Amino acid sequence: MVIEVPASVEGRITVVTRTSQPVKKGIPHDPMPEIGLRKPGVFANLGSAPAVLWTPRNVQHLGRLPEDVLSRVIERFG
Repeated sequence: MVIEVPASVEGRITVVTRTSQPVKKGIPHDPMPEIGLRKPGVFANLGSAPAVLWTPRNVQHLGRLPEDVLSRVIERFG
């Protein structure tokens, strides 16, 4: 999940990744098959990627998380 976008392509996009490994600590999230998440998961890892790599060719918008999950992820990692 993207939580911060830089002002230019020279910056880095901040993301939180989701895992289906139940031993990870983080923000729990139910399956959402409509966006390809078929197993229960946890938003658990903060990372980043160069903005220049985020093009329509390798990034896809899948949908929006439920507001309660989104706000908890942003509160913890944002």
